[in-house]
Amino acid sequence: MEARGSQPPVATGAEAFRLPGDGRLGCLLLHGFTASAPQFARLGRRLQKAGIAASAPLLPGHGTCPADLAAARWTQWTQAALQAYDELAAECRQVVPIGLSMGGLLALHVAAQRPVAGVVALAAALKMADRRLFLLPVLKYLLPYVPAATEEVEAERRAREAGGSPRRRPGLIGPTAACPWVNYDVFPLRAVAELLQLARTVRGELARVTAPALIIQARDDGTVRPDSAAYIHAHIGSSRKKRIWLESGGHLLVTDPAAPQVEEEILAFLNELRAPDAATGAQAQHAPQDGRN
Repeated sequence: MEARGSQPPVATGAEAFRLPGDGRLGCLLLHGFTASAPQFARLGRRLQKAGIAASAPLLPGHGTCPADLAAARWTQWTQAALQAYDELAAECRQVVPIGLSMGGLLALHVAAQRPVAGVVALAAALKMADRRLFLLPVLKYLLPYVPAATEEVEAERRAREAGGSPRRRPGLIGPTAACPWVNYDVFPLRAVAELLQLARTVRGELARVTAPALIIQARDDGTVRPDSAAYIHAHIGSSRKKRIWLESGGHLLVTDPAAPQVEEEILAFLNELRAPDAATGAQAQHAPQDGRN
């Protein structure tokens, strides 16, 4: 594990990216916990082909080394997401935050704090599947890191066995053909505690989200409990909201086999928002602010 004082640079394959559109609609793409911005590269390209701008920031603590993530706080993630929204809103008339897992929570937070045109939550990590999390208040002081049993780690293992994934700096995996972005191979437990605090905050903000919402989750998601999507759909303040259940697809809905259907659902949702007769009230739902619960 690299020492935090070494200030490791952002790894190749973890960089933030921006893709221009026609100026009408832009999407803020927010990656998941321990992942990096290129997690949304595939969707970003699809959006750009449709004339929609795409901005994917690299969230604090990600894409460098696990020690950086261990030192990150949930408020740094929310501040980074809001700043990225403000920058994209200066260029596009409408902005829609789209997030996966932790990024799904951040997308909902942005929608509670900014006048978004809509919001898309993919497997938003409101309720985690790991039943051992009740031990976290103690474990985070005893075990700084635990192995990450994620779909990205499994993809890395298969690629390395096939001779197609050279080992990177300690703590990093990817990119691979299956998961073409840099990810960490451990979970810093202090950062997991921050993720749970973010989830508690977003749970209290759902009623403030009034923009049109698209919520997607797979029933076989082993990371986030399926009732996360049900809870968000039931408690979000949006009058226009759609929940889509996928029978399979796991947690990484931006990769195959789920990605083609998810992309089509997102594009259909976005096309409704930018239609000439689409409601415009969502853009003025409230003034920008960064409240906390």
